[in-house]
Amino acid sequence: MMKLLKNILIILLLNQPFLLFAEAIHEVTIEYAGSLGSQATMHFVRQGQRYAITVYFKAPFTQVNYLSQGSINSNFLKSQQFTDTHYGKIASSAVFDHARQKIIYGKNGHKKQVRLQGNSYDILSFPWQIALSPHSILGLIQLITGRGVYTFYVPKDIVSISHLEYLKTPKGVVTMQVYDLRKISHGKAPMVFGYVSQFKYLPLFIRFHNHIYDIKLQATHLKIDGQGIF
Repeated sequence: MMKLLKNILIILLLNQPFLLFAEAIHEVTIEYAGSLGSQATMHFVRQGQRYAITVYFKAPFTQVNYLSQGSINSNFLKSQQFTDTHYGKIASSAVFDHARQKIIYGKNGHKKQVRLQGNSYDILSFPWQIALSPHSILGLIQLITGRGVYTFYVPKDIVSISHLEYLKTPKGVVTMQVYDLRKISHGKAPMVFGYVSQFKYLPLFIRFHNHIYDIKLQATHLKIDGQGIF
């Protein structure tokens, strides 16, 4: 019975329009708390055809700020600049030169170049592109961290290879749709994002793990266009 209900939920989620976030929202702030005493705040702002995403992340022995900037046209983000700042100093960055079809990235003094190909995102614009239009994540994907480039191929609609889990929020337990980039990128991108349709299909769950940390972040506060949701 539970398996049948889960399958029905999957069918309903896969066939909904997924434009809840894209319709009329201009500003979103999400605060997270997680394992190892970690905390994070993600802020999305859209002004006309420009967007900016900032993330402040704090964990034991780590304090990081990320910034993604670029253009937004209809339901598509085009990354133009990404910076990774540790304790107030820029540790790495990436510039997306769409005119010359190249990306310049890396640590200060150790820049590299790679050809821009497929659908290119930084690690902040990618999860928000899923929020805007998950069905657009298809084909060759180029994901930039500032220090490295992950290239992988999504052979079919990314929504069809997501799965459902439950998430505890201040509004109660809800169903979230989970995109595990570890599986999608064949282990290259160690990130997991969870989205909740009843909260405008926003990324309310994030998991990041590397050789040092395995951090799970869950949303504790959500504000949309100045209105507190929880």
